[in-house]
This record gives sequence, structure tokens and C-alpha cells, in this order.
Amino acid sequence: MQMASIAPPAQDADQMDLGASLSVMLRFAEAKLLMKERNDAAALDVLEDLMSQYPKQLSLRKLRDLRGEIEMHRGIILANADRWLEAGVFLERAIPPPEFKPLFCYYMGQYCYTVRDYQRAAKNLKQSFTSNMPPHWRCRAHYMLGFSEYHLSHVKEAKKQFELSIRTEDPEFMRKYNIWGLLEEISHVLKLDTEAEKYRKLREEAENASTN
Repeated sequence: MQMASIAPPAQDADQMDLGASLSVMLRFAEAKLLMKERNDAAALDVLEDLMSQYPKQLSLRKLRDLRGEIEMHRGIILANADRWLEAGVFLERAIPPPEFKPLFCYYMGQYCYTVRDYQRAAKNLKQSFTSNMPPHWRCRAHYMLGFSEYHLSHVKEAKKQFELSIRTEDPEFMRKYNIWGLLEEISHVLKLDTEAEKYRKLREEAENASTN
């Protein structure tokens, strides 16, 4: 007598896969809601649980893009917690949806700068700019791009990016990271003495304002 197979009938297996796929979608929706509520810690727990509980479903071709988006969100959440090296593991595997591409490039650029891959940092940061980019992100993106260009020995381009950074009018960021001082130093390197003097005065004004 032939032993009966312990595998479920094909129809039952399809239903199990469908049920698991629906569970994946529901859990991902939960994570997105938590991110919208800015509860990143809980969202990260859900995303990590998704990857550990449903590895088979997330390895399917039809869910490849979803897996890539999950990796992107994990990377972004870790980056927001200043855990850049951990974030990079997931950002490198991410598949950002088109609407997330500029945001992804913003984070990828900063990660690449952290690991001193200045060429990739500059490339990604250039791709992060959009017309509706929030001012505080634009300020930081120009700032990081300026440093990337400086490390690539593109001093004139670095100066341009730092100047674009200050045009976003984020005074707190400018004081914290001493952008006036950077522009003063770069102007000296480029032998632009008049501009160096202008930025020296602005730097001193900012320093005086912060102490008052």
C-alpha cells in the first residue's frame, strides 16, 4: 500500500500561501501606521518580526519589491537613531518605490559619507533633491554634499553647496555646524579674501548671538 503524502493538497497549500501573504501585508500596513505616528521603535519591531516570521513569502518574486521596501524602512529607522553602520546593511539591500527614491537617496548619501565613500555619497545626495524637499532636509543635504565634494577635492563645488545650505535659512543648523566658519576657511583656500572676511564677520555674529 502506498503511503499517503503528508504534504497538504495543492489547493490547501495555495490557500496557506495566500493567508501568509495577507498576513505579511497586514503587518506591513501596521508598521507603516506606526511610522506615520513616529513610533519608530515599535515599527522597527514589526518590520523585524515580518522578516523573521515570513522569510518564505518574502523570498517570492511577487513580494520582492515589498521586501526591498521593508529593508529601506528598516535602514531609515536605524539611521534616524544615528545607527548608521547598522542602517547601511539594510539600505544596501533596499528597493525603494519610485515615490521614495529621493528620500532613500538622502539617507543613502549620508550613509556613504559615514563610511567615507564620498563618490557614492555625492551621487546619491545629488539625486535626493526635489522641488518639495523640506527645508531642513535640503539644508542638510547641501551640507553633506559640500563635505563630500570637499573630500573629492572639488573645492569650488563644495563652496557652492555650503552656500546653498545657508540659503535654506536654518539658523540652528548653521550655528551648530559652523557653516559660516567652513565658508570662511574654503574662501581662504580659494584665495577669495573679500568673501573670507565676509564669512568671518557672519561667523562672529552667529557666535555672539549664541552666547547672548
